[in-house]
Amino acid sequence: MEHESVDQGAYSGSSIYSPEYLRFEAGNNQIHTHSQNIITELCAFESAALSHPKQSLYYLMTNISIIPNEPMNQILEAYKNSKIISIDLTYVFKGSPLENLWLNNRIQRSQYYNAHMADILRLWTLYNYGGTYLDSDTITLKKLPRKFNYGEPNRRIL
Repeated sequence: MEHESVDQGAYSGSSIYSPEYLRFEAGNNQIHTHSQNIITELCAFESAALSHPKQSLYYLMTNISIIPNEPMNQILEAYKNSKIISIDLTYVFKGSPLENLWLNNRIQRSQYYNAHMADILRLWTLYNYGGTYLDSDTITLKKLPRKFNYGEPNRRIL
């Protein structure tokens, strides 16, 4: 199945946030993480960028109203392989089996909205673009192997 690239607006108004739209392509040479609260998760993102300098890292956010801050700017300046992208959830659901649920606010009204959205976005990203997905609270201490079953218990990864 051929999938188009995500084309979402990026932060603007700062030299490190491209005023143009950011794109990310399908492939295994990238790492994704999703966020709804970036401030508490920057350490995890920086650890992934430091451990994987030759891979593209995408910090995908559903909250486009977050204003870039100094720690965020420092990470993006230090790690050129890192990008922050805002995800348009209507785009995510368009044409999917979940589109009707989203348009009728069934997902948004879920008692476990954050957990459900994290699961949906994780699966959507990997299905459409491949690569590796890390939870936003995962601290990376060393480079992850390219072909590894990350579904294994944590003790196997360490």
